Amino acid sequence: MPQQHICSQDVLSKFDAAVSQSYILWTPTSPIHLIDNGFQTLLKFSLLSTQFQFRLCPQFLQKPQLLSGDTERDGSSEKHPIEQANPPPQSDIDNPPHIYHIATLPPDHSLLLNKYCVFRPQYLLLTDSPSRRQCEPLEETDLRAAWTALGLLEGEHIAIYNCGQKAGSSRTHKHLQIFPRPADFTLFPDRRPNETTNVPYVYDIIRFEDVDPTTAGWERIVDEYTACLRRARTGLGIHEGKDVPHNVVLVKGWMVVIPRRKARLGAASANAAGMMGMVWVKTEEELEEWKRHGPSHCLGEFGVRDSCPQRGEGTSRPVSSAR
Repeated sequence: MPQQHICSQDVLSKFDAAVSQSYILWTPTSPIHLIDNGFQTLLKFSLLSTQFQFRLCPQFLQKPQLLSGDTERDGSSEKHPIEQANPPPQSDIDNPPHIYHIATLPPDHSLLLNKYCVFRPQYLLLTDSPSRRQCEPLEETDLRAAWTALGLLEGEHIAIYNCGQKAGSSRTHKHLQIFPRPADFTLFPDRRPNETTNVPYVYDIIRFEDVDPTTAGWERIVDEYTACLRRARTGLGIHEGKDVPHNVVLVKGWMVVIPRRKARLGAASANAAGMMGMVWVKTEEELEEWKRHGPSHCLGEFGVRDSCPQRGEGTSRPVSSAR
């Protein structure tokens, strides 16, 4: 039987109650818009600079962070450090169901309220098994669960995956984040065909025009995603058997895959949302670091620099479609 839509008012009531009891850390924020001519929209007769959308999130100062090397595996036969410390692996995400649970998404995912939030509300899509790790690529069940959640939530939402510490992950238990799509911010894959995006890193797009993921096509989408990871592995120079750090951004119309070389440049850092121009910073000092380097320069450092960043949809390198 198909699941019912998740009532936004019920979620907000639960969210607000958890905030009032400090189970969820969230404060209202206003976006800080910065212009950077290196990340822009080119029209036929004009040059429009794209705004980066920054949000100051001091609650992230209380968020646990991974130690260096906690999430990447080197392909050796030795056990992962987390597995050595906690046999069998244990979850490092403490979101008790009676406080945070929103929905069960069979066969093996749960939709929870996030404990550290930028938006009201914000979600975790958590794998039920704590042995699933954040350094692993997404599997078909992960993508199906994310797509189901996007369909059950009222309004437009974005799902992101930070695969590995270099991609901005802070926990080891495999999860995606889901949050409302900002109405005042245009993601570059949504720009019109006559616009050229000047994105400073290599990325792949899988579009869903020719396949309906709700009924069929998941095998093809997973094949496309796997092909994206093969290109990412080559671009990053990573040998077989080692993890490929990357970000995934999923909406109802498309999925973007972004190879990652590093998580930070000085105090500036980004997860998948940041790579799309929506940057969440903990302090004013971190914001100033982004300004000092230049937001577009930071994104190029975090990803794999594109030798031809000014490009249109028809000439993206490479562009995939789920056909």
